[in-house]
Amino acid sequence: MLLCRQIASVLALLACLVGCEKIPAPEEPNATVPETVQSVPEPEMKPPADLPPPPEPNTPDKAVDTTSKVSILGYHKFTASPKISRKQLPTTIYVEKFREQLQTLADNDIPVIGMGDFLAWRRGEKNIPPFSVIITIDDGYVSTYDLAFPILKEFDFPFTIYPYTNFFGGAGKTLSKDEVLEMIVAGGEIGSHGISHGFLNRQGRRSDEIHAAFLKKEATDSRRILKEKTGQDPVTFSYPYGAYDERVISACVDAGYAAMVTVKGRKVTWETDLKEMGRYIVHGGDDRAFEWALSSRVAVGLVGANNLIKETRKDEVTGEEKPLVDLFPVNGSTVKERQPTISANLSLIENIDMETLSMSVSGLGEVRAQYDEETKFLSYTPQQRFRLPDYWVLVQFVREGEKKPDVLRWKFSIDAIANYLELAPKPSLQDDSVAISESAKD
Repeated sequence: MLLCRQIASVLALLACLVGCEKIPAPEEPNATVPETVQSVPEPEMKPPADLPPPPEPNTPDKAVDTTSKVSILGYHKFTASPKISRKQLPTTIYVEKFREQLQTLADNDIPVIGMGDFLAWRRGEKNIPPFSVIITIDDGYVSTYDLAFPILKEFDFPFTIYPYTNFFGGAGKTLSKDEVLEMIVAGGEIGSHGISHGFLNRQGRRSDEIHAAFLKKEATDSRRILKEKTGQDPVTFSYPYGAYDERVISACVDAGYAAMVTVKGRKVTWETDLKEMGRYIVHGGDDRAFEWALSSRVAVGLVGANNLIKETRKDEVTGEEKPLVDLFPVNGSTVKERQPTISANLSLIENIDMETLSMSVSGLGEVRAQYDEETKFLSYTPQQRFRLPDYWVLVQFVREGEKKPDVLRWKFSIDAIANYLELAPKPSLQDDSVAISESAKD
């Protein structure tokens, strides 16, 4: 023990001579470490003052879901006539078909978001739904205001318009400044479509310098003009005719646009290049582009089908308006049963072509539903318990002599928590008394 103390004294003296902290004496066997030593925190490691701060991370906040997908729809001109000339087909859609498409979005609970929401998501600032749609309208025809805008307001859907400035605020078929301002106040957003609506990727006989100046004007001046006229900064650009190349992209980047849209039909994700965002261009009597845009949510062939979910009948006894078709589970309801019998009462539907009658359930696909000839009920009971919180049911058929299908599409939810609570064993009073007597023994 004396030798240990002598060594400790020597070590302490050396520490003082070199200006170091005092080195504690070696612990004796089985000695208790003082609490003050145990509570000393680890020294904080700081980078040298002359080093630059670390770069900002490129990854979003953990709260932002990067798995979302978006389909951008592109429209141009709207007409009140169902007859569209062959010349107008590539750019024009019958306004009632436009209404049917928006009704399809509403009936299937497909969220419609604004371009600003999408860009905020891409900046990592907010979440958007797992799947959503953006509505865009190019060129700046007055039919956007006269025909499309009332329907967009009816559904309360946001949208983005892309006028080109040579066609903006003129006469006749063009949007006026006041009309654009009214749409912006109602939730519309504005983007740029250039000045001339020309093929920006075609240089022609222009020199490289003149073509570069032309592109700069198309991108930069159009943004400035639209901002001056509307008070809203157009931060996205729609390539006229969907035509672009690296020079066009560069001009748009230099002009400060946050994103550019094309006419290539493909969904937009977290990884999509913001300089080449795809759009599904919808026009004429062809629903395919619209169906492709919704392919992950709506079965192909059902756009524009007669949706009977909202049709009503008058009760003969009470005179009340009731649904034409009684459904179970009721549309929008929550049930505790995890193997519910799904059914639709089709007794008031006449002339059903039974070969076309089918039922599909989300997550299962088409199921073997049974049709009772006496009760006119189409029913299906799952063989296994449902595990998802929400389910969609689709019943579809065609009536004899008709071509357009009729559909019933509804949604219900499973209250799994309530179901688990009901199945969980509940302690009895006898169990409680046994537990108390056992604890008394202890």
